[in-house]
Amino acid sequence: MNRAILYMNKDNEELYNKYNKDTKKLESYNSLISDYTKNQEIMDKLYDNGNGYITLNNDTKEAVADASNTKVVEEVNNTNTDSKAKAKTLLDNKISAAKAYVAEADAAASTSATTGAASGTTAAGSSTAGTTGAVRIVGVDAKIELNGAEFTSNTSTFSINGLTIQATAETKGDESVTITTDTDVDAIYKSIKDMFTEYNKLIKSMDEAYNADSSKGYEPLTDEEKDAMSDKEVEKWETKIKDSLLRKDDTLNSVANTLKNDMASSFIINGKSYALSSFGISTLGYFASGENEKGVYHIDGDKDDTTTSGNEDKLRAAIASDPETVVSFFSQLCTKLYTDLGNKMASSSVSSAYTIYNDKQMNTQYSEYNTKISDAESKVSTWEDYYYSKFSAMESALAKLNSQSSSMSGLFGS
Repeated sequence: MNRAILYMNKDNEELYNKYNKDTKKLESYNSLISDYTKNQEIMDKLYDNGNGYITLNNDTKEAVADASNTKVVEEVNNTNTDSKAKAKTLLDNKISAAKAYVAEADAAASTSATTGAASGTTAAGSSTAGTTGAVRIVGVDAKIELNGAEFTSNTSTFSINGLTIQATAETKGDESVTITTDTDVDAIYKSIKDMFTEYNKLIKSMDEAYNADSSKGYEPLTDEEKDAMSDKEVEKWETKIKDSLLRKDDTLNSVANTLKNDMASSFIINGKSYALSSFGISTLGYFASGENEKGVYHIDGDKDDTTTSGNEDKLRAAIASDPETVVSFFSQLCTKLYTDLGNKMASSSVSSAYTIYNDKQMNTQYSEYNTKISDAESKVSTWEDYYYSKFSAMESALAKLNSQSSSMSGLFGS
């Protein structure tokens, strides 16, 4: 049967889903009957055909446990006068016990009703297979309507204009959901701070490479020179050369200046000019900055920056009071940086796209050098073969001469 269900057509699938739904309802009803039977036994124990500790109200038919109960009154009346205190205690105990039983019965009935209602309800667009087989269910995308626009998602998670919405339930009829948003000041502040942390690392490393000490007199070591030095000395020597590779490099300086000029730009927002200094973000100046840190930016009020932590936190205040202006400014700033760096890395006859250095030209030169080396090696090999043949012929001639000389010496000697 399981095999057949897996290949059923759409009409049979809908019929089978309806059968499973009715089966679940039947199971729910059976569960309610079982709970009802259990509760009836509890009530019978309490009521005991009118002889228990529960009295049924004639009008409402509700169970009542109080001092008006006939059996309780009889027990109290049957006690003698000297046992009044004991009778009162007995009465209180009986009433408390009866109330506890009633509370237990009410709780059981409430739980049964809730369970029955839940088990008889299924989510829209889904069905549950019974214990007799399986059925293939095709999932559908979740849909929401936000401010009149409809959005779909196959994960029930929607990312709209920076807002993440998680759909957890289906709305009914004309039911609407109100979403209230607030500015996450800390998140925006952290994002801006992280950007400047990475920028400062980049601009400082570029200035360090450009302003590196000269390695004049440090030529690449030969194998013989390395053998005469310790490993630490060799490492120090080669580091000195590597650190100065970009010293006073024109291309590096051009890119660094582009970044610095863009960061100093101002933008008009709602008729007012804004720069980084408007939000308490600036460098320390030429004389106050450390070595190779003249392009490093500091945020006023940043608790992690010892140089500006005591200043007024203008950035956080601006985010809290006018986040749209802050977002607009940094969006324009990042766009300008992206555009200008893109222009610097545009493709040309000597460089590829998104490349600062003339990689095409360097590859061509590298190929030409390899060709020259190969040609030179071929010439050397040709000359080697030529001289090897000459030397071989000369050795043969010398051998013959020596042989003839020996023969002649033998003749003259005899």
